[in-house]
Amino acid sequence: MKKLSVLFVILIMVISLFALTSVLADQDESSSSDGGGDSSGSSSGGSSSSGKSSGGSSDSSKSSSSDSKSKSSSNSKESSSDDTSSSNIIGQAISKGDDKTETNDNDKFESKTEIKGDDQSESKDDDKEKTTTTIIDDDGNKVEIKTETKVEDGKTKIEEKRTFIDENGNKVEVKTKSETKDGETKTVVEREVINQNGVKITIKTKTKLKDGKEEVKLSIKVKGVEVTTKLSVKEKTQNGETSLVAKLSTGADQNILVLPDEALLKAFEELQATNQFTFELKEVGEGEKTKAVFSATATQSGKLFGIFNTNVNLETLIDTTTGEIIETQRPWWAFLVVGEYKSTVCHVKDSIHVVSQSVLITDVKSHLSHGDNIGECSASCGDGVIVGGIESCEIGDSKTCTTADGYAGSEGCTSTCDAFDSCASIESCGDNVVNGFEKCDDGNLLANDGCSASCQVEIISPPITTPVVNATV
Repeated sequence: MKKLSVLFVILIMVISLFALTSVLADQDESSSSDGGGDSSGSSSGGSSSSGKSSGGSSDSSKSSSSDSKSKSSSNSKESSSDDTSSSNIIGQAISKGDDKTETNDNDKFESKTEIKGDDQSESKDDDKEKTTTTIIDDDGNKVEIKTETKVEDGKTKIEEKRTFIDENGNKVEVKTKSETKDGETKTVVEREVINQNGVKITIKTKTKLKDGKEEVKLSIKVKGVEVTTKLSVKEKTQNGETSLVAKLSTGADQNILVLPDEALLKAFEELQATNQFTFELKEVGEGEKTKAVFSATATQSGKLFGIFNTNVNLETLIDTTTGEIIETQRPWWAFLVVGEYKSTVCHVKDSIHVVSQSVLITDVKSHLSHGDNIGECSASCGDGVIVGGIESCEIGDSKTCTTADGYAGSEGCTSTCDAFDSCASIESCGDNVVNGFEKCDDGNLLANDGCSASCQVEIISPPITTPVVNATV
């Protein structure tokens, strides 16, 4: 019995040493890589894409399929049936009816133009042009188009908003913002669709063009959950339900029946971690096996054997049709790590205040429903949002104050949004109003007139006169 006990202790020591060696090797590999998770959402660090790790086997249920390169596909006009209507929104900056210059008997065209010069601006070239136009597009939708163009300091900004109700009763709003300066053009197209059940889907395309090089970033947001993608995506409404359709590199269309918010919750349940979290809709497989899946990656912080600090890199793939876990990759020694099942979220306190909070993984769902986001709050001075612990105010904010002289004043937000400027008085001595610590105010700053230059009462002594003595001759 003693021999068995000794052998068992030796076995445990060998396994522990081997696990510790594997952890150190994985951390060295992770530190020499891009940092544990690239923009495509693939796993890194201690997880192998083949589902194997040196010295042991991964707990992946299947070997990971290699990602196929996404081929760009043009946004072609598709026919719609009586029950189905879809609109391609990725890369679409202008909707139907934009190029219409003539109207027939069935089309209506209304236009109002307002041009205002910025009289308070120091630059004479700072002009703003606003236009409001109503058109009937090719699908018979009445579209209101509001456009604002502003030229300031060599920068041209164009903002356009299109609003209409489509044939399925969905409220559609397309916002386009374009900014050009120094040969660089940045364009953001945000298409928001709200169906009759109140479900809102927002698909955003960010494009940067400079020196002939184009950079495009795409994202989809549903119920506060945002997922990035390199695929061409469009929204589709059928029988009152709104869903997504992804265009694969093979040219085939794939219905995304599970929306991002549902897939994200599944990922949380599986990974139990949100550090360095990425969430992407991407392609896996090759040829006929190519399909779109949700990929979630995260790093779980914990202690190996409850002693040594370590990080575990995780990735899970989720089926876009059933919402089930396809496979999860983690290093073989992950079961030896005692994790801290907490997440950092950016909590929205109100419309202009947010703050970073640490919450339990099990509470993340309720925070997302509230409108919070995963990760630390990101501060950007001038964006109209005050991040607690980082910012104290926003540009344009001010508050009342009192100067050392007792005058009422105002403090304005600094250019870095981390404090208010010193108190600037809006009252002063000599304004003919007694305020602050003044004892008088005669409307001037002259002395020896009963009220001094500091607005204090002066005591004026009568002039000393010398009596005149008449001389007697």
